[in-house]
Amino acid sequence: MRKANGAGHHETQHAVEQFLYRQAELLDAKQWDGYIDLFAPEGMYWMPPEPSHTHWDGMPAIFAED
Repeated sequence: MRKANGAGHHETQHAVEQFLYRQAELLDAKQWDGYIDLFAPEGMYWMPPEPSHTHWDGMPAIFAED
């Protein structure tokens, strides 16, 4: 994994952390509609079974939702 440096990296890290905190707050409060609204309708949410699998091609995955 490549190490990112600079202000842009810290801004991105902060934005991701804030998103994850917000996501957790919505789930803890059982605000399901707010949680669902976090996801882009045109997005593809996918988790490969191993790091070397870099593109979803219909093969088994931990999850794949479009």
